[in-house]
Amino acid sequence: MIISAALIFAFGFYLKKKKLAWIFFFVTLIIFLTFVTSSISLESAGNPEIAKLGIQQTMGSMEGKEVRFGSEASALWGVSTTSTSNGSVNSMHDSHTPLSGGIFLLDMMINSVWGGVGVGFINFFMFVVIAVFIAGLMIGRTPEFLGRK
Repeated sequence: MIISAALIFAFGFYLKKKKLAWIFFFVTLIIFLTFVTSSISLESAGNPEIAKLGIQQTMGSMEGKEVRFGSEASALWGVSTTSTSNGSVNSMHDSHTPLSGGIFLLDMMINSVWGGVGVGFINFFMFVVIAVFIAGLMIGRTPEFLGRK
């Protein structure tokens, strides 16, 4: 994740737009932290269907997870690995609670939170260019994203 975050700052350095790089960094960081906190809170609460059976889940939803990591670290790693698309796992993604697994799937579909193997920063930048283009169509002006020289 350090290399992926560093590419954002390299983008700002080469274009001489360091403020834009900081904005991109904080946007990706906010998305990542939102996914992490949501997934950890969902996994810590446990599975509501198992709770209906009267089974205590003091460690959270532990089905499909290693005891040495626990549900919180598994949720953190699940979001981290889908954000960077590196393919490593420490728990089975289909064993997470449904909403937490949905966060993983959303992260895989967006495929641009931190970038990853073979995709890098380009997916995030492509979404920004499309958003600027659509915003320009909506307001009726020619979009100027990086300014004129």
